[in-house]
Amino acid sequence: SAADEYEGSEDGQSENGSPFLKTRKGKLILSVGTILIIVLGAIIVVTMMMINGNNEQKSSSVSGTTPVAPGVITPNPTQPSTTSFPTNLPSASPTTMLAPVSSREERFDALVNSLTNSGVTAVSALVSPDGTQTPQLRALNWLLDEDPLALMESSTNVPKVRLHQRYIATTLFYSTAGERWNNRADWLGSDHECSWFGLSCEEKDIISE
Repeated sequence: SAADEYEGSEDGQSENGSPFLKTRKGKLILSVGTILIIVLGAIIVVTMMMINGNNEQKSSSVSGTTPVAPGVITPNPTQPSTTSFPTNLPSASPTTMLAPVSSREERFDALVNSLTNSGVTAVSALVSPDGTQTPQLRALNWLLDEDPLALMESSTNVPKVRLHQRYIATTLFYSTAGERWNNRADWLGSDHECSWFGLSCEEKDIISE
């Protein structure tokens, strides 16, 4: 009968399930699975970040050094600073000698190396952009070619500090237009530089004023 067919159709739906129920159940399962995957992924990411942080902390504590930014140059505290004008005498021992050399070119190089390595002057102070001679270069050439004492001659062996202080005094003369001084007695003469007018020396003939 029709009633029996209706009951049979309800029993079939209860056993096999309606398509609507199947759709809702599938969506629910898919949503739960997606949430679980997201949570699991987040846990993995957090765990990896914690592991990397611990590794970086360990490597930093082992090295014990502070990283230096690229391009930053750390000055060397042991390297002597140089100025364009000589100001102080070097701290070298007065017994340190400048080895005698033969040719003028060799004497020039030896004197430049001695002055720059001791921090008395800089190489840049010996060069003028317009091609004129700087007071430092004039003083150096005077020591090589015009000094009556000829301390740079190959047969002469004098302490470096003596050459340095004579160079500094001569540089002072040229840089202040000493040729026009009212009194320039003994300057650039054959006498010891400590006897040049206006200069006084301490022990071991080191100029103090």
